[in-house]
Amino acid sequence: MAGDALVEGGLPIGGVLSSGNGTSPQHFDQVLHGGPMSLHLGFGLLSAQRIDGSNQPWTELYDDLVALVVAAEAAGRETAWVTEHHFTTDGYMSACLPVLAAVAARTERIRLGTNVLLAPLHHPLRLAEDAAAVGVLSHGRLILGIGIGYRDEEFAAIGVAKRDRVPLIEETVATCRAAWIGEPFTFRGQNILLRPTPPPGQPVWIGAWVPE
Repeated sequence: MAGDALVEGGLPIGGVLSSGNGTSPQHFDQVLHGGPMSLHLGFGLLSAQRIDGSNQPWTELYDDLVALVVAAEAAGRETAWVTEHHFTTDGYMSACLPVLAAVAARTERIRLGTNVLLAPLHHPLRLAEDAAAVGVLSHGRLILGIGIGYRDEEFAAIGVAKRDRVPLIEETVATCRAAWIGEPFTFRGQNILLRPTPPPGQPVWIGAWVPE
């Protein structure tokens, strides 16, 4: 994810990394520790898919997912990553942030990331609110990785025009940056104040590409 840039027509339109306070860290290690680049071990992607033909209860499957991240933290992993798709027969995870909120309650140190949350399929304000809440619950451990989406059936079912996905992801980044500062800001002509706000510097990572 961190190696991709958001591009339109073959040209970059957004940075690889940006943080909620408007700064732009250039390296994974700087986001995690503020130090020089070095190797870090993460865990994922966790998608909560059920094997074809399995009758495993969804509650058990999601309990197992949380337990896996707890075990990954105990084993010294520094990050754990979940991913998002919608309306699949195997139950591919569709609600990244609620899952990470549950994981945050069971862990203490491991950074929790989305790789990637499909930003154009979410209302920018609601996404900013939900990500802020997970940031608070996790005491600043959330890495919000967002993507642009590509599956026609997801856009059609949720009622979002796929042709609008570039401006929508740009609006999401701008909304998160403005909302997480903790000051009033303007969203689509309305004055908004978001509470709670996450700990300072909550990062937004972008992994997206569209053809010319």
